[in-house]
Amino acid sequence: MNDTIAAVSTPEGRGGISIVRISGPDTLQIIQKLFIPRSFSSSKLRPWKVYCGYFQDPDTSIIQDEILVTFFKGPQSYTGEDAAEFSCHGSPFITQSLLEIVIRMGARPADPGEFTRRAFENGKIDLSQAEAVAMITASESENARRAALNMLQGGLARPVRNIRDSITRLRVILEIDLDFPEEAITIDSQSILQTFLEAEIQLQNLVDAGSAGDRLRQCRQIVISGKVNAGKSSLFNQLTGRDRAIVSTEEGTTRDLLEAMSEWHGCRLTLVDTAGIRESHSAAETEAVKRSLAALETADAIIYVIDGANPDVGLLETTIKLVRESAIVIFWNKTDICPPDQSLVEQIQTDPRISGFLQGSARFGWGIVELRTLLRDLLDQSNPDIRENPILMMTIRQRNALEQSLALIRDAGKMMRDGIEPECIVPSLRSIDHHLGSILGDTLPPDILGEIFAGFCIGK
Repeated sequence: MNDTIAAVSTPEGRGGISIVRISGPDTLQIIQKLFIPRSFSSSKLRPWKVYCGYFQDPDTSIIQDEILVTFFKGPQSYTGEDAAEFSCHGSPFITQSLLEIVIRMGARPADPGEFTRRAFENGKIDLSQAEAVAMITASESENARRAALNMLQGGLARPVRNIRDSITRLRVILEIDLDFPEEAITIDSQSILQTFLEAEIQLQNLVDAGSAGDRLRQCRQIVISGKVNAGKSSLFNQLTGRDRAIVSTEEGTTRDLLEAMSEWHGCRLTLVDTAGIRESHSAAETEAVKRSLAALETADAIIYVIDGANPDVGLLETTIKLVRESAIVIFWNKTDICPPDQSLVEQIQTDPRISGFLQGSARFGWGIVELRTLLRDLLDQSNPDIRENPILMMTIRQRNALEQSLALIRDAGKMMRDGIEPECIVPSLRSIDHHLGSILGDTLPPDILGEIFAGFCIGK
């Protein structure tokens, strides 16, 4: 890490601004070569302040753009080294020109995740926090962002470090007794068992928190179903806020599943518009109905649309029998055309298999807000509450390390209860130390670290 690296940290394409980031021992020297401040010498730049000026090509003295520069003095910087960020106008040409000039001045292109890797290797963050940076960048919902931020703030590192410290203290005592039996160290079996029990509870809590985080990653699927011409596509457009589906009085216009990603109240969702279910002699429509039925079987929730102008609950019974776990919400559509059939309404509302009932008009947007709220409440019942419970967005590697540590600590406790000498559990304690250390990054070889950071974005 004796060289200086540079990369564009903002997404490709045009935008309001772009940011070029550099880190390494030549940072200040590069700033002085290409930055012309408006009112003073660049040699007087103070750390952690934003300065406005121009960047020029030192070889031609041609001004390229008006920019902002922020200099971060190591070790109080993200990477632990001297670092800087150049904010230029978001033209791809300008951004690339700035990066090329920075590289020509002595920097080299950064590898994926190299800024964060330097932060890790300089002791600014541990590996779990470094991986949380990538999780935040990749988060696709509010709840996922919060869980990843919990990781970045030490939600995994702190308890792992505490467990590891308690196991290490116990292992040291046992190893001393093993290596120097003449010291006659008193081994308190009950105290050891208590340490194991506390570690087991804490590890189980972390595994559970990781499972909750896994559920946040899952994209919940809401399927809109019903008979042909019931208004499913109109409802789909209302819920997505876009005219994605073709709306027509002609029956059977939807011939394939139409999906749209959305986020409601921090939960990532996929809305699916399906073909109307009916018997057909058309091969294409028959296949469309087959796909619609398959989508119902995997849905987290189903919005069953009833055509209020021609209500028929016969198909609803078929849908209820097909899906056993999914919540079913009834949307009685077309109330702008005619009032609901109260006898059918009462029949549906009293059915214990129905999770909710609403009336409205997909054409005019009546009842859409209430439908969103009802679906949110239904999904929240199976969604982990990030405000009340510890939720962590773990990688598979982190999860495996915790599960292996949990299995080892349980085995060690069983060995103690079976009367096996405490010294015999030392190998298990060493393995636990290795697994927990791999979460923090202490016990991973450089090639594995390289693979982890290779999955990061360039510029992060």
